[in-house]
Amino acid sequence: MLLFPTIEKMAQSPQGRWLTPLLRNMKWLFMLIAAFLWLLPYTMKCRMIDYVFDKRGRRFPGTIAPCIKQGAHSAIDPYCLSNTLHMANLEMQEVDEINEGLVRKHIDKTRYYYGATDHWCPKQHYYDMKERFPDHDKIELCSDGFRHAFIIDASRPMAAKVSEWLKLL
Repeated sequence: MLLFPTIEKMAQSPQGRWLTPLLRNMKWLFMLIAAFLWLLPYTMKCRMIDYVFDKRGRRFPGTIAPCIKQGAHSAIDPYCLSNTLHMANLEMQEVDEINEGLVRKHIDKTRYYYGATDHWCPKQHYYDMKERFPDHDKIELCSDGFRHAFIIDASRPMAAKVSEWLKLL
């Protein structure tokens, strides 16, 4: 199952168009901010993380698990952030054209679930996949309003959906 699959044209996606230049030219700024944040007391970092998550206009209020906030805390570790930014920069460069041969080879074993408002994998990618593989009935467009980062605020509803799909196997 590929949920909100970023398997093509990452740098050309709406998120990629603004993030790619930042990854190439401004990594030092992200690292400087992370170093500053890392020096703050743990409780202050936790309050800042809570503030960021509470202000995001969550679709499913009260569903952000503590492990998500713990992950955000770990992500501002300068070493972790450096590796994350390096990987993101490589992805922007490498994830371009879809490998149609590979997809075709495994099409009967896969399900593609695209977001209707996904800024990493725009709705056009869904239409392109439907056009490339018109006979594959497991290419779907989300009608539930889940975001690309569904794990933050919709992990349970998405897990229920995946569970239903697995029962069909």
